[in-house]
Amino acid sequence: MADDLPYRNAPAKYKSKVSTYFGFAKNNDKTVICKQCRAELKYVDGTSNISTHLSRHHKITEIGSKSGMPETLI
Repeated sequence: MADDLPYRNAPAKYKSKVSTYFGFAKNNDKTVICKQCRAELKYVDGTSNISTHLSRHHKITEIGSKSGMPETLI
């Protein structure tokens, strides 16, 4: 039922770990949608807005790095 979702997954070129928590709005590349709570956020060039949302609203403060470190949920 992936077609029922209001977002599409981030393209593979987006390597940030926060992209696992967010998808892009189907008709707008400047808006991302949180997969946890469906909140819509602006996406400009970086992931700081997304990271702040994860920290403030979902208490996710550290996300695993490319080195394979696990994510930490508080």
